[in-house]
Parts: sequence; structure tokens; C-alpha cells
Amino acid sequence: MIKNIGITAALIKYNLKAMSSYKKDFIIGIIIVLINTLFSLLFIEVLYNNINTIANWNKYEIILIYAISSINMAVYNIVCGNYRSLKKYIFTGELETMLTKPLNIILHLKIREIDVQPVLDIVVYVALLFFCLNNLNVAVSTPVLIKTLILSALGVMFMSSVMLTSLSFLFYTRYTYTPYDSVIMIAQLAEYPVNIYSGIFKNIMLTVFPVTLMGYLPANTILMKDSIPFNRAVVLIVIIYYFASRIIFKHSLRRYDGIGSW
Repeated sequence: MIKNIGITAALIKYNLKAMSSYKKDFIIGIIIVLINTLFSLLFIEVLYNNINTIANWNKYEIILIYAISSINMAVYNIVCGNYRSLKKYIFTGELETMLTKPLNIILHLKIREIDVQPVLDIVVYVALLFFCLNNLNVAVSTPVLIKTLILSALGVMFMSSVMLTSLSFLFYTRYTYTPYDSVIMIAQLAEYPVNIYSGIFKNIMLTVFPVTLMGYLPANTILMKDSIPFNRAVVLIVIIYYFASRIIFKHSLRRYDGIGSW
């Protein structure tokens, strides 16, 4: 355990030092975040020029969901965003090197590289969050804040589990396919009020596949717009996803036969 902490700290230190040497990338990252945010807000603005509300949620309330969802996705990208690099590591042979290190492979995969852009995302979207709360004249109490943070943490935990499971497909398709990007697109469903979806689909999003933890549920906890009580069984469901994803990934990893056998 102590050895893992030492190796992890060394890798993080190395990555942070590498990031600091690329100031141009840092500036470009800020510009990209601002452009992406601008386009998303323009879409919402155009949408609300034609309608007044979506499922009884007004413009700033929808933007609040979007801000929270984006913050949680940025947290996911800080913690687990490097999952996306697994395919690259397989084809470059880096995965073989990683497997020889005395460090849990999932942890190693997380911290192998660190991207600065999610940190910038958090700064921008937290500012957007406060902007919305100010326009809605909403004050967040401490109990509500704690509940919102717990729901968001469960959302990030759920996303990391689903994404790790999606990577397992690589070992069953000769390293060619993973539904990683498809899951990212599905996660965007959390950026809208759940009441716009049909009953069965809505229940799935709230329980069996609780993607609403990423945006809608934390936002609804703050605004109390919809009378949708939180199902405590979702906590158990997320924990099951978490442990199952690790079992599935490690089992799938056994199919990896190294770059030399291609």
C-alpha cells in the first residue's frame, strides 16, 4: 500500500512537471473550454427563443443542470479521463510496460497521464453555476450542498465504473472497438429534466442506469423543481457497478496477449 502511494505520487509529480512545460497548450485549453461553453449556451439560448420552458424548467434552470453535469464530467476526466488512452497504450506496447510495474493496473491507467483541460472546465462551469444561482435568486443551504455533493460523487463513481467496463470490449474485439464514446453521449441525457423522457426510460435513468446522478438529480436537489424522491437503492446499485467493473476489466485483461503476438 505504501509502495503504491509512493509510485502514484512520483507519477503525478512527473506529469505535473511535464504539463508546466507546455504553457501554449494551457492557453489553448482555456480557449477551447470557453468556445465549447459558448456554443452550448448559444444552443440553449436559441432553444429558449422558441419555447418558454422544458418540462417546467426555465432557461437558467436548464443551464444549471448543464453546469453541474459539466463539472461532474470534468471531475471524472481528472480522476479517470485517461481511461481513453488504453487503446493507444495497447498499440504502442506501453500497456506491457505498465503491467510489469508494482502498481494496480487500474490506478496506473488513471494517473499515467494528466490533462489540464478538465481543471479549466471546472473553473469555467463553477462560475456558470454561480451565475445561474444568482439569476434564479437561489441560496444553497449546507444540508442541500452536502446532499448535492454526495449525489455528484455517486455520479462520478457510476461513470467511472461504466467507462472502465466499456474498455473491456477492447480485449474481445482484438483491440479495435470500445463503446466508450457512445457512453459519453448517453451521459449527456443527464443535462435535461428527466420528465421529458418516457416512463420506462425515465425509471431506468433514475435507478438501473442512474446517469441522472451526473446532472439532473443534483440540480433538482438544489431547485426542488420535481417531486422525485431519491431512491436509496441507487447507492447500492452504484457500488455494485463499481466492483463489477473492476472484476470485468481484470478478467478481460487476461485476454491481452501482448504486442509481440499481433
